[in-house]
Amino acid sequence: AKYDSIEGLGNKEGELLISKDGKYGVINTKGAELIKAEYDYITGDGYYKDDIKYALSGYVLGIKTQNGYRYGYMTYKRKWFLDTEYNEIFRFGGIGSEDTDKDVIMAVKKDGQYGLVKNKKVIIDFRYQSMDYSGVENLFIVTRSSKTGVYNSFGDKILAVKYDEVDIKDTYIQTKLGDETAYYNLRGNRVDKS
Repeated sequence: AKYDSIEGLGNKEGELLISKDGKYGVINTKGAELIKAEYDYITGDGYYKDDIKYALSGYVLGIKTQNGYRYGYMTYKRKWFLDTEYNEIFRFGGIGSEDTDKDVIMAVKKDGQYGLVKNKKVIIDFRYQSMDYSGVENLFIVTRSSKTGVYNSFGDKILAVKYDEVDIKDTYIQTKLGDETAYYNLRGNRVDKS
């Protein structure tokens, strides 16, 4: 009995969250230490596939600083992917054209601004107040200073960040800028929707 507490680790089957001297770590069900008890927060990233369940789910780890929590990311193999310097981390799974078993794609917030990281490389810079995955054609809707635009999962700009509203449908993107409504295909080319 060397731990202050032991409980199941969310989104990580067969692993246990332990606390010791006010810090958290991870062990497996046989008691082997997987992650040292050095963190103020640990959870599984929630990556799930029907056939393998949470087997490829990594870890979001947090440390408490004077400016609040800072989060980092470790892969399911317990290799560092992102250092503990981010305000928020969210991993995407099931992105259609990506092999998300190999490609780790994450919306990451740093210094209050969102960016997109793919396999440790920043593909959309940290300069957006919000970032949402549309689920249609791997598009991300970003917002900065009340203006909205669209990127794809490769970091390519589809629509400039200048619209008041953006709504992504199955085969097109509808935008509003002032009183004008315009339509674009999913590659960002203007189309006629009359």
